[in-house]
Amino acid sequence: MKICDLTQSYNPTSGGIRTYLHEKRRYLKKLPRHEHILIVPGEKDEMVKEENLTIYCIKSPVIPRCEPYRFILRVDKVFSILRKTKPNIIELGSAYLLPHVVFLYRLFFPVTLLGFYHTDFPTAYVYPAMHKVAGKHVAWFCRFLVEKYARLIYNRFQMTFVCSQLMKEKLERMEIRNIKRINLGVDINVFHPGKKSAAFRREQGIKNEEILFIYTGRLDSEKRIDVLLQAFEQVSDKVNGKLILIGEGPYKDLVQRYEKQNSKIKLLPYENDRHKLAKFLASSDIYLTAGPHETFGLSIVEAQSCGLPVIGVDGGALAERVNSTVGALGAVDSIEAFRDNILALSVNGYKQKGINARKLVEENYNWQHTLSKLMAYYEKLHRRKVNRPSLHTTKMFSLGSRYHSGRHYS
Repeated sequence: MKICDLTQSYNPTSGGIRTYLHEKRRYLKKLPRHEHILIVPGEKDEMVKEENLTIYCIKSPVIPRCEPYRFILRVDKVFSILRKTKPNIIELGSAYLLPHVVFLYRLFFPVTLLGFYHTDFPTAYVYPAMHKVAGKHVAWFCRFLVEKYARLIYNRFQMTFVCSQLMKEKLERMEIRNIKRINLGVDINVFHPGKKSAAFRREQGIKNEEILFIYTGRLDSEKRIDVLLQAFEQVSDKVNGKLILIGEGPYKDLVQRYEKQNSKIKLLPYENDRHKLAKFLASSDIYLTAGPHETFGLSIVEAQSCGLPVIGVDGGALAERVNSTVGALGAVDSIEAFRDNILALSVNGYKQKGINARKLVEENYNWQHTLSKLMAYYEKLHRRKVNRPSLHTTKMFSLGSRYHSGRHYS
């Protein structure tokens, strides 16, 4: 079986979606009877093949103000790769331009199309952007239209995956059909409290008695980095600890300004090495995140797996990941609530909540279970009879082949 993942939301420093795709590829590498094809935007056209895994990068422009994310515009390249590789399953991780390419491809080839609702883009992207330029009423209407567009797109897939109950219920309200919930996972042997490093703490100037707060992920508006920084700034002189943020993104300059003004705030670059990231997390004490639009919150689960309690907001999938036994949640976009939770947890009970968080992950989140469940869906759908191209579409493809003769992906 040939499986293809196709997404815009992929770059060298992206987070949960990239991790999901890499874990899937690691899993499939051990199953040589299957082949995996990954199509993503990149700085240049490139194809890399390793055993049963192939990745195609398509040269794509950087999205303004969303660096280093890129947007695939060369849909002819995407179609050419699909025509060349002929996957049996295509999973779409983006709802913008790419679905229309695979809908066209399906006219010519039998294929099972699946969607994965990784990002709640009507709420996380469209509403805030329009609210900023046109006010809440226009923003609400634009979100309404984009949700209708999402329904149109995802109802053309045979199945749509989500990774939280909250998101499943939201898509059901949007009248999207055939939704399946699949928890993402974490490598509990890599992300383990035993990775704690006294040397790392010394390198960062953290004393034994000090609390190390940490955030890992994209530095962007949807993650509410400004709320996190303002909340910590207000209590930094009251807590015996420091804050480290690890990541890249449009709000990097903002973090650097806070870093210059406050010696208790430090920025480290994005860390691609999962073992090093695990060491950073396990060497910390409390994880902070203020983003209200998490569809799963993989970085949160990784922190919990390293034995960290989480201070977050009561929005998105965080409400499912964090209860009072493993952390504290406050109102969305409330600097005061976030600040008060930082202060309260830092003086009472954060170590026990961290122990509880590790147990929670051990019992509920595991990549092996996640990916075996996903493969079961793939195989079930693949076994179903797929409609063959009609005589009409076969003739169309024949004409298209002559027209495109000599043009292929290189």
